[in-house]
Amino acid sequence: MILLDWKQNVAFIAVLASSYRNLTDTALIFTRIISNFGDGYNENTGIFCAPMAGTYVFNVNAYQHKNTQCVLNIVLNDESNNQAKGQFTNPEQPGTNMVLLILRKGDHVWVMQQHCYHSKDVESSAVPLITFTGFKI
Repeated sequence: MILLDWKQNVAFIAVLASSYRNLTDTALIFTRIISNFGDGYNENTGIFCAPMAGTYVFNVNAYQHKNTQCVLNIVLNDESNNQAKGQFTNPEQPGTNMVLLILRKGDHVWVMQQHCYHSKDVESSAVPLITFTGFKI
């Protein structure tokens, strides 16, 4: 049996609970929190702040109903690290991406909308269509 130190657990799952319009170069705020072990994710700012140094995995999943293309970036301390690019020209085509980052205590990670073509909206609904997750490994 492996015993884990619960104080070392850092993980969160957050869902975009409302739609945004014309938000570029700013953090998307995922306000519906499924879990937030270690309290690293701030639902008021949309920013994850590493409570301890270590290796982390972050993932963003995006899905939209409209005929549009949207690019979401995973950002570390104001530097874009990865893009989740969804070509939403057909129904039910998601965009997803994952990044592995070595963080120092206090580093900030968030999701930024770079741009959306054919629409300026990032939409959400009652079903979790756009999610931001992260955990320390």
